[in-house]
Amino acid sequence: MGLDLVALAKERRLTQDWERRRIGRHGVLVEEGTVGTFVYLFTDDRVLVAKANRGYRDDVMEALLDAVADLVDGEFGDTVHARPIDVPGFALDRAVLLGPGQTGFWESRGPELRARGLQVLPAHRGEVADGEPAERFRRAVLGKGLSVREGHWDRDPVPRALVTRDDGPKHGMSVPKARDMIISAETVLDNYARSIPPGIEILLRDVRDRELRLRRDWDRFNGILVDDRSELEVSLPADRLWERLGPLFHGEDTGAATLVAGPEESAPMLMVRVHNRYRSDGPMSPVMLDDALKWVRSLEPVDGHFLTFAGRSDDAVQMMWMGGPEMKPPETFPEQRREWAAELRREGPRLWLEAPFPEKRELHGRFVTTEEAERMVTILAVEDRVAVHELGDLEINTW
Repeated sequence: MGLDLVALAKERRLTQDWERRRIGRHGVLVEEGTVGTFVYLFTDDRVLVAKANRGYRDDVMEALLDAVADLVDGEFGDTVHARPIDVPGFALDRAVLLGPGQTGFWESRGPELRARGLQVLPAHRGEVADGEPAERFRRAVLGKGLSVREGHWDRDPVPRALVTRDDGPKHGMSVPKARDMIISAETVLDNYARSIPPGIEILLRDVRDRELRLRRDWDRFNGILVDDRSELEVSLPADRLWERLGPLFHGEDTGAATLVAGPEESAPMLMVRVHNRYRSDGPMSPVMLDDALKWVRSLEPVDGHFLTFAGRSDDAVQMMWMGGPEMKPPETFPEQRREWAAELRREGPRLWLEAPFPEKRELHGRFVTTEEAERMVTILAVEDRVAVHELGDLEINTW
């Protein structure tokens, strides 16, 4: 007597009254409960499941079954099968079939189901490569790589990238802690890339094995895209990488992306060093002008909290809050500065801004308003020059 796969599949399930339905040309059993919808397709020796914790649609289910039904009784090995689907109004365009021993759904069940249970799930062509190892797909897409919720059918695509090299420091906030890792392409190109210091190179591959080599040159990334043995120039502003290269990782042809942008599209940027109660930088890190101004506005008025900004030519402007009850007692200052320190401690924090002139061993500065500090930072970013002398009434200190 053969195995009763239906009875085995129902074991340890919360609901037992599964409904027989036809979805397109397929006769299936449907289990519905508080956690979602589960659809089962049984053959003589296999059972295929699709689960939707959110966003279930019959037309999507029909497309998934149509795409993989002829594969259910075949040989799988340790690879995934990714078949195209096209459902109006549905963002995912691949039916991914995981064979026996490769599914998360049947892993905790008995050996009979582990050996016969399959799973189909919707994905996007930028997330999966047909024929890739199933373990890599599960780790990259369903695991820590993209952390995709496989049962959320209403999710947006999350195209992936293999980061195969970077030449950055081995520690720090701006550089991933691992090498050769799969991560969201948008995370790399939109978030991580913005904080890569000038001179650092990264190398990415998409699911079609197209290779993108990029090096940070101040406010731009320059490099090449290797596509079908051709090499195409890439030169894009640091804050426009995902906008321009996103179509590549979504699986579009190379022509769908704009790989070279003119210098007029570059946004002003600076290097910044931050010291506050949450952060105390060593090396400086890149920051776009808009974010630099946010740092100026949000720097907490606490004695000793400071920001240093440097432009392309290494000219710098630095600012620090001074005074208030947290300031050192006046008697700790040189005698000629004690009255000045007492006044600052009594009046509360004030923002001191200065520019260093190393060739003269001088610091030129004065107390400023936040608006004046913003103007100095903006001029440094846009015009690459120090403009503290436009403030007037400067104090000059030497070292």
